[in-house]
Amino acid sequence: MNYERVKAVFLGFLDKKEATPYIMYIEAAISDTEGRIRPEYAEDPPDCVNMLAAANALVMYTNALCAGDITVCSENGKALLDRNTDNIRRSAAYLADYFKGVCSRYITDDKFVMISTEKEA
Repeated sequence: MNYERVKAVFLGFLDKKEATPYIMYIEAAISDTEGRIRPEYAEDPPDCVNMLAAANALVMYTNALCAGDITVCSENGKALLDRNTDNIRRSAAYLADYFKGVCSRYITDDKFVMISTEKEA
């Protein structure tokens, strides 16, 4: 995979210039995505696979970012403000699912399960 391409796409998603705070997410997503590439494409995967890795990094980053609560202090004391982050998480997951669909011929599907319903004799 092309680390620089994944990094550039990920930073484009966030509209950021500096990758240092996000390296952990980028490397983890590349590692996860590399493990899914079909053997015949492992040597030179198409660019959509790099974009899938960037989208997976975005999902990881978004989930980490949205995991915490925000505490806001008011004049009469402390109040806990819970953010509803469902829409942010869904957007990141939708983007990753989109690129997973685009790359379906180049990666293995780790969510598919075949169940036999054979009748006993």
